[in-house]
Amino acid sequence: MPSVPTSSSAPLPPAPLLLVDDYPPNLIALEAVLAPLGQPLVKVTSGEEALKAMLSEDFAAVLLDVQMPGLSGLETATLIKQRKRSAATPILFLSAVSRDEGAILEGYAHGAVDYIVKPYDPDILRAKVGVFVDLYRRGRQLQREEAEMRRRERELLERESAARVQAAVQEVQRAVGPLPLVDALLAAAPVGMTLVDRELRYVRCNAWIAHAIGRSPEQVVGRTVREVSPLEESARIQQRVEHVLRTGETLMGLPTYVDFAHTGERRHVMVNYFPVRGEDGAVVAVGALFLDVTAQVRAQQHAESLNERLIAQQHWLEAVLHRIPVPLVLVERGSGRFTFANAAADQMWGGTYPRPETRAEYDRIVTVRHLDGTPIPSEQMASARTARGESVSGLQMLLDTPRGSTAILVESSQVPAMEGSPAVGVVTFQDISALKEAERALQKREQEFRTLAESMPQVVWTARADGQLDYVNQVLTRYIGREEAAALGNSWTQLIHPEDLDETQRRWTHSVHTGEPYEVEYRIRRADGAYRWFLTRATCMREPDGRPLKWFGTATDIDDARRTRDAHRFLAEASALLGSTLEAEATLQQVARLAVPTLADWCCVDMLEEDGSLRRLAVSHTDPAKVRLAWEIARRYALNLKARYGVPHVLRTGETSWVPDVSEDMLVAATEGDPERLGMARQLGLRSFLAVPLVARGKLLGVLILAHSESGRRYDEADVRLAEDLGRRAGLAVDNARLYAASQAAVQLRDDFLGVASHELKTPLTPIQLKVQALQRRVSAEPEGVLPARQVGAVLDVVSTQTRKLSVLVSGLLDVSRISTGRLELHLEPVDLSALVREVAHAFEAEAAKADCALRLRLAEAPVVGRWDRLRLEQVVTNLLTNALKYGAGRPVEVTLATVDGRALLGVRDEGIGIAAEAQARIFEKFERAVSDRHYGGLGLGLYITREIVRALGGGVSVESEPERGALFTVSLPLRS
Repeated sequence: MPSVPTSSSAPLPPAPLLLVDDYPPNLIALEAVLAPLGQPLVKVTSGEEALKAMLSEDFAAVLLDVQMPGLSGLETATLIKQRKRSAATPILFLSAVSRDEGAILEGYAHGAVDYIVKPYDPDILRAKVGVFVDLYRRGRQLQREEAEMRRRERELLERESAARVQAAVQEVQRAVGPLPLVDALLAAAPVGMTLVDRELRYVRCNAWIAHAIGRSPEQVVGRTVREVSPLEESARIQQRVEHVLRTGETLMGLPTYVDFAHTGERRHVMVNYFPVRGEDGAVVAVGALFLDVTAQVRAQQHAESLNERLIAQQHWLEAVLHRIPVPLVLVERGSGRFTFANAAADQMWGGTYPRPETRAEYDRIVTVRHLDGTPIPSEQMASARTARGESVSGLQMLLDTPRGSTAILVESSQVPAMEGSPAVGVVTFQDISALKEAERALQKREQEFRTLAESMPQVVWTARADGQLDYVNQVLTRYIGREEAAALGNSWTQLIHPEDLDETQRRWTHSVHTGEPYEVEYRIRRADGAYRWFLTRATCMREPDGRPLKWFGTATDIDDARRTRDAHRFLAEASALLGSTLEAEATLQQVARLAVPTLADWCCVDMLEEDGSLRRLAVSHTDPAKVRLAWEIARRYALNLKARYGVPHVLRTGETSWVPDVSEDMLVAATEGDPERLGMARQLGLRSFLAVPLVARGKLLGVLILAHSESGRRYDEADVRLAEDLGRRAGLAVDNARLYAASQAAVQLRDDFLGVASHELKTPLTPIQLKVQALQRRVSAEPEGVLPARQVGAVLDVVSTQTRKLSVLVSGLLDVSRISTGRLELHLEPVDLSALVREVAHAFEAEAAKADCALRLRLAEAPVVGRWDRLRLEQVVTNLLTNALKYGAGRPVEVTLATVDGRALLGVRDEGIGIAAEAQARIFEKFERAVSDRHYGGLGLGLYITREIVRALGGGVSVESEPERGALFTVSLPLRS
C-alpha cells in the first residue's frame, strides 16, 4: 500500500498579510519592511477596500493606518471585529499623528493587539508581524493535519465494517468440507483467512495469507502451523488456536504484524480467532481472520504525534501570551471558568491572578467598581459578559487588587470552539491609573482653557492635527444660532460665504500640510442669514520632533472695520472719479458703474429736470440683458408717484428710502397690479433696496438707486450711511459740474456782452467824434475862428442825440446792477397809464416814421390809474416800443390798453420777424436776444429790465409769437398795490 505523507514532510501554508494605508508611499515602505517574511502582501488604500478583501480571504494579521479619510482605522477595526470570520484576526495599528496614551488606549479598545507609532524600527515591526505569521501558519497546519487524521479514521471504520461483514459470512459456515462457493469467496477476500483443525493443520488458506508468507495456498493447506510459520510466531498462533479449541471462545482484535516475504514490508494486522463447530456443536476447527490495519495504526501514530505537537504548540502559545505586555486572561464560554492568565495579569494583580473554578467563587475574590466608585453588579462584570458570549470594548473600571485600587481599561473578544477545545473569551485589561491622572490634569487645564476661551469676546477654536475642528467657544455658537456640533469637523465650511470658501479652504489645507501659520479674512453667516467679515488666525502646537499636534485659532469680527476701510476706499475712488470730470451726466454714469458690484448688483441714477420731470440717466448691472430690461421698464411705464418706497418717497420727503427685504406685496404695490409690469419687475430679482437723494446746497438734484438681487446680500445701516455719503458726494459733483457749466456760460455771456457793449457804445460815439472833428476843421478854416450859429447848432443836435443814446445804454447797465443787487428803488404815486402811453407814443412818432411803421393806439377811454412808479413805467413802454419798431420795421405797430378783473393789461404788437418758441423764455434773461446782434443792435437788456420792473410793481410780462408772424408782449399790472 502507498504511504501517506506526514505533517513533518508537508510545507507550512502561506500567511497573507493585509496592509491598509491611504498614503501609497507608506504602503511601499511597509512592503519593503515585510518582504523578507516571504508571505503574500495585499495592499489597499481605504477601510472600505480592506473590508472587501477580508470577505474573500483570511489574513494572518492586518496592519491598519489610524488616520484615513472615509472609514478611519478605528472604525474599520470595529467592523472587522464584528464579523465572526475575522473577529480573531490580529490588528496592528500604525499612526504618525496620535502618540498620547489616550489614542493608544483607544486603539486597544477597538481590538488592536499592538499600537505602533511612526517612525518605527523595521526589524522590530518585522519581528512582531513574524510572530503572528508563525502562529497563523502553524494553526493552519494543525487544522490540515487534524482533517487528514479524521479522514483516515473514517477509512478505518469503513474497513472494519466491511471486515465484520465478511467475518459474519464465515461464521455462518458450519461445514468444513469442500465448498466451492466459500473457497471462491475466501480466495477473493481482501483479508487473510485460514482454517486450522484440531491437529493444528491448515485446512483452508486464502491467497492474501499465502502471498504474505511467500507461498501458494496449496503449499500451506495440509501443513501444520509450525511448518508454515516461524518458530516464535507459530508458538503464538498455536497458543491462541489451542485456547479457542479448548474453550470455544472467540478471540477478537489481537494485534500482530506480518512481514511480507516478497517486499519485506511489515504490515500491522488485527487477528480474530473464532471456533468452527460441527453438527454436534463440538469445536472441530478454528478460523482466523487477518485484517490489515497498517493504515489505522499509522494514523493513530500520526494522531499521537499531532497530539504531542499540539501540546507543544499550546505550551509555546502560552509562553507567547505570557510575554505579551498586556494583561490577558481566558474565560471559558458558559461556565465562566478562568483557564489562563498571563504574567502581565499576575504582575498587575500583585501575585497569581485568581483562577477560581466557579463564577460564585470569582465574585467573592474579585471586586470591580465604576470609575466613580459605585459597585458593578456581578452579571455586568466584563468576565461575566464575556462568558455569556458578549464582546466588551472600551470598558473602564476600578479593580481592587491586593496592591490597592487600579483603574483599568477592559476589552474582550470571542474565540469559537474548535475540535477538542471549548469556546473561550479573551479578556485584556490595562492599568490606566497614570492615564486617568493625566486625564484629570488635562481636563483641569482644558477647563481653564475653556473658561478663558468662553470669556473672550472673539471666536476661539481648536483643531486636530488633521485640520478637523474639535472645539469652538460660545461666541460662535451664539453668532450662528446653532449648537457647537454645527461648526465641528468640516461642518464649519457650510457657514462660509460661497465666494470666500475656495480660497479659505485652500489656505487652510496648505497650513495643515505645512504647519505654517494660518491667516485669512472671510465672511461667516449669522443666525439671521446676514454675513459679516472675520479675520481668522491660527498657529500650530507641535510635537517635540516637530510634527503638528494641535491648532489653536481665533476669529475676530472685523466687519465694521473692514466696511469702514472699504467704504473709505470706495468713497476715495468715487471722489477721484467724480473729480475727474466736470460733465454732470458723464460723472453720474461713472458713479453707477463704480457702484456695481462693490455696493450693489443694480445701480440706477434718475435726475430732476428744470421743469420738475424725472429723467433716467444711467443703469448699471453685470448682465447686459438685465440692463436692457431696466431701460425697457423705464421707457414703457411711468413712475408711480404714490408708491410708499423708492424714488417717490425720496421725491416727496428728500430722505433715503431703505427696504432691507423686498417683499412680493411691495412689488405688487409698486407696479399697481399690472401683471405684465409685475412680471418684468420680478425678472429684476430685487431682494434689498436703497434710494438716496442727490442733494447740493439744500436742493434735490436727483436720486441714486441701489439694489441687491442675485448676490443675496441685504442692506444694513452701515450700507445706508455709505450710500448717503456717496449720494452727497455725487450731488456736490453734479452741482459743481452745473456751476462750472453756468460759470462757463456766464464767461461766454460776459465776453459776448463786452463785444456787444463795446460796439453799442462806439455806435453813438462815432458820429459825435466825426461831427466834432468836422467842426474843429471849420473853426480852423475861419480867419476869426467863429462859425455861424446854424452850423454849430446842427452839430450840437447830433451830439445831443447820440449822447442821449449813450445815456440810455449806461442807464440800462446801471439798472441791471441795481436789479442784481436788489437796489432797484420805486417811487409809487397815482399814475394814469393811458396818458403815460400817449405821451411816450407821441415821443416815438418821429422814430416810427423813420422806421416806416404806422403807430396805432387802442386805449381805454377812461383813465387807467394805479399806484406805480411813473418813470419806471415810461421805461417799460419805451423798451417795448423800441423793440417793436426795431424788429417790426416797415409794418404797423399797435399799442392796446384795457382793464380786466382789477388789472391793467398793456399790449404792444408788431408784425415783424417773430420769435421762435424755444427762445421765448430765454429773451427775458440778461444779455439774451432771439436773433444775432450782427443784424440788430442792443445789449439784450431791455426785456430783462422790463420784466424785473413789472415784477417789482406786482405784475408780470409775457410774449406770444411765431416766426415771421410778429410778436405780442403783454404787461399785466395790479390797479391796487
